[in-house]
Amino acid sequence: LAKPDVALINNAGPAHLEGFGDLAGVARAKGEIYQGLGADGIALINADDPYADYWRNLTARQHTIDFGFTPQAQVRGESLAGNQLRIWSEGHSIDVVLALSGEHNKQNALAAAAAAWAVGLDSDLIQAGLQSVQPVQGRMQTLTGVHGCTLINDTYNANPGSLIAGLRALPADSERWLVLGDMAELGATADALHAQVGRDIQASGISRLFTFGDLSRSASQAFGAGGAHFTLLSDLVDAVRAELAACAQTPPVILVKGSRSMRMERVVQMLLESATAEHVVC
Repeated sequence: LAKPDVALINNAGPAHLEGFGDLAGVARAKGEIYQGLGADGIALINADDPYADYWRNLTARQHTIDFGFTPQAQVRGESLAGNQLRIWSEGHSIDVVLALSGEHNKQNALAAAAAAWAVGLDSDLIQAGLQSVQPVQGRMQTLTGVHGCTLINDTYNANPGSLIAGLRALPADSERWLVLGDMAELGATADALHAQVGRDIQASGISRLFTFGDLSRSASQAFGAGGAHFTLLSDLVDAVRAELAACAQTPPVILVKGSRSMRMERVVQMLLESATAEHVVC
């Protein structure tokens, strides 16, 4: 492969564990991109990641730039209210209002800004570029569903880290439901990780959990009261529709998520108002 001039790792999370064994294996595999840099390459390192020091050791001969929300980062983010983000570099800052929700997207924007500064783009261009980014289908896409509910279509893929990030992005002042399909490629820890996310979902304030797939049964069981598991997708959709029809209060916000192999966009399609159904294709 061609050697990169600039290399960036956003994070090491619990994804693809089936192939890499554990988080350390993920971090090692991702770190190979830094080892492909030439002597004059630039390594961008997420200072907030637990594996930052490991990656720094791989880049001792390259120029490195840290980015993160830690005060010591060379490119530093400051999370403001809503989707607002302030980014500092070399004593000056830019303020950005993102069209993307969630703290994880602020982290993504910060990484993009660090890469752009590294290759010499000016601040005005970086600010305009970040603010022009729009949600794509299957990635925290907000849609109007049946019975007035709000659907968050985050069905493109899933792992425990991205699931928790999606939950944190939901509005705290609304009732929140989750429709969850299996998270694939988690290896021998798959059942345990699904059970752990079930507990995390319960702790996050989700009031109703609807699960589909062999592995997600563990999440439903760990979630406890308010969780329901389904072996047929049509039964799950019927149950969600019935509960929405019976809602006496403001309709909930429903996050729909699962690995690509689960094709959870089918749930979104079946819960959409007909006027918006044409906008969901993953």
